[in-house]
Amino acid sequence: MLIHQLNRSGTTGMAVVNHAGQFLPELYTTKVGSVKHKFQFDKILCDVPCSGDGATRKLPIKWLKWHTSDGMILHPLQLSILMKAVNLLKKGGLLVYSTCSLNPIENEAVVNALFDKVGRGLELVDIHDMFGVKGRRGMLKWDVSAITDKCYENEKQEGEKEIGKKFIK
Repeated sequence: MLIHQLNRSGTTGMAVVNHAGQFLPELYTTKVGSVKHKFQFDKILCDVPCSGDGATRKLPIKWLKWHTSDGMILHPLQLSILMKAVNLLKKGGLLVYSTCSLNPIENEAVVNALFDKVGRGLELVDIHDMFGVKGRRGMLKWDVSAITDKCYENEKQEGEKEIGKKFIK
């Protein structure tokens, strides 16, 4: 479907890859003198696997299998794909992170974790005013409902795992 849409729009210079994103290989080009240069991308759309809870309006059956833990289970995978995308991006490039989830653990917490790990050299850009995008801006804090439905917000306790700035057992 993506290839079809790109062809319709007349877009060129694109690569559509159907591969586990966190395992995309690094590519190198050889220039004169056998010097290897890492091939990097100008722009990357990182549309990661997600719980899909944002699609419940279109697919109400999703509610039957939905659970609060869905986003927490996918969080590490989403972060690893996003980390790989940053590694493949040229300096000054543009990276768009996308899910069809409403869960901040799959959205804001993943971006927050990326900045915790990489930080320097990245800039978070608000696109609402740039493109006239309608929607809510990212959340600055959120509660984490663990399987036990107990939320942790402060200090990391023994046996807890950090997700974003929250801790869960």
